[in-house]
Amino acid sequence: TLYNNTGPVSQWGAWGLREYAGQPIAETPKLKAANEYKAVN
Repeated sequence: TLYNNTGPVSQWGAWGLREYAGQPIAETPKLKAANEYKAVN
């Protein structure tokens, strides 16, 4: 389940696919994996 597109890391975890808008894809392993999954399925 994907909870948030963008959200900072907090004491409760990292729920966003990226930490901030405009973050380079190379720094966002969750977003990269979601995009690869979307491309295959």
